[in-house]
Amino acid sequence: MIRYAGDFVHSLPGLAGTSREPNVQPCLTDPAVYEKVLKKVRSTLKSHPKATIISVSQNDSYADGLGCQCENCRAIDEREGTPMGSLLTFVNKIADAIKDEYPNVYVDTLAYRYTRKAPKTVKPADNVIIRLCSIECCFSHDLDSDCPQNEEFKRDIEDWAKISKNLFVWDYTTDFLYYIIPFPNLKVLYDNVRFFVDHNVTGLFEQGNYQSVSGEFGELRAYMLAKIMWNPDMSERQYERIMDDFLEGYYGAGWQYIKEYINKTSELSAGSHMGIYDSVKQNLSLEGKDILGVIGELEALWRSALEAADEEHYANVERSSLQIRYAKLLLLWDDDTSPAELEELYGLLKKYNITRFREGVSVPEDPYFTTPLAEWR
Repeated sequence: MIRYAGDFVHSLPGLAGTSREPNVQPCLTDPAVYEKVLKKVRSTLKSHPKATIISVSQNDSYADGLGCQCENCRAIDEREGTPMGSLLTFVNKIADAIKDEYPNVYVDTLAYRYTRKAPKTVKPADNVIIRLCSIECCFSHDLDSDCPQNEEFKRDIEDWAKISKNLFVWDYTTDFLYYIIPFPNLKVLYDNVRFFVDHNVTGLFEQGNYQSVSGEFGELRAYMLAKIMWNPDMSERQYERIMDDFLEGYYGAGWQYIKEYINKTSELSAGSHMGIYDSVKQNLSLEGKDILGVIGELEALWRSALEAADEEHYANVERSSLQIRYAKLLLLWDDDTSPAELEELYGLLKKYNITRFREGVSVPEDPYFTTPLAEWR
């Protein structure tokens, strides 16, 4: 069993006593920082004697983030062709210092945003885990496709697979700005897990909506990920059968309407790129399309599923149908006609205890919302 000591991720600020503000990274060539981190790592492991992994990982960052820009750190990074140069040099040094005292412990570090690219010459120590993050990727196309937005990640995972004995992936499975809208990646999940297996990934963390009950397909997605991660060698046909089995058991008699909805939204999504901070128009590739017609067709499938549902399954269908209700409001909001629909959506959010509509932002205690809808979306 894997056991973590201390913070799971973004742990360097806690270990070094530095700021946790995104884009603020400690100096990795400062001897005082090294001594402070090593001391804290040892004390943390001492208090968690069963731990097998400890994180020594960069602070969070935005897309434009960088590591320390001092002369010494930059010299390493320029030599290695990536800011991962100074980070991995630091992490390897920590890993080497504890390996004899804690021979069963791995030091985990992120290859995330600015550190995603593998260094030219520095290789991870045998007791270091590289946790490569797919945050910039497109999730409407699988990673092994010709999607231009996935080219860099594909190259990075190929490079890391050549030099890392312990390659993990932190993958993303929802829209973090819009938890409740459609995020049609259910078909792509199978291909991506297979891609990870083929590139020597031995650990996989799938991050979805971790803050609230789902108003989309959180339950289905978690089930499918559990199944494919348990048996990554299953065929695509087996994967589809497992999905059908879940849909029938969870949604009841109208499950085939929901499967048709999944197929249609997957087809729509394939027409454009879909990231984890995109709008419903982007996720469903609606630019230039008859939005009213497309949304009407998708709504009709949910209505049919609701009409077919018995008492046992009705709530599951209604809760998951919130994704198309929310999508319609975001796409077709009209100040004169939509307040009633907003009230209805708000009532269902409360009914099903859906407390977050985006990462870190709660549904306000106001059926008309405390900020204008333009800001909410």
